[in-house]
Amino acid sequence: MTGLHGRYIVNIENEGVSYVAPQGEGKMNWEAWGSFGEDDSSFVLVQRGANIFMPIPKRNLSVAQIEELRSVLETYLSGK
Repeated sequence: MTGLHGRYIVNIENEGVSYVAPQGEGKMNWEAWGSFGEDDSSFVLVQRGANIFMPIPKRNLSVAQIEELRSVLETYLSGK
C-alpha cells in the first residue's frame, strides 16, 4: 500500500496511535478507532464512523512485537 499513500511510521501507545507520513503527521486517541482486524500478513485499524483504515503489515515485526501489538489492540478496541 505504500504506492498509494507512501510509507507511514506508526507508533502505538497507551494514549493512542501517532504516525508520520509523507503528507504530514498526526495523533489519534483510541476513541477515534472503532475496531481492528487481523490476518496472517497484517493488522488493520478501522476508524470509528468513517471508511478510513490503517493497515499495519506484519512483515517487519518480530513475533514478540506482533503479540504485543495484538494485546494492545485487544485492550483498547475489543468489544467496541
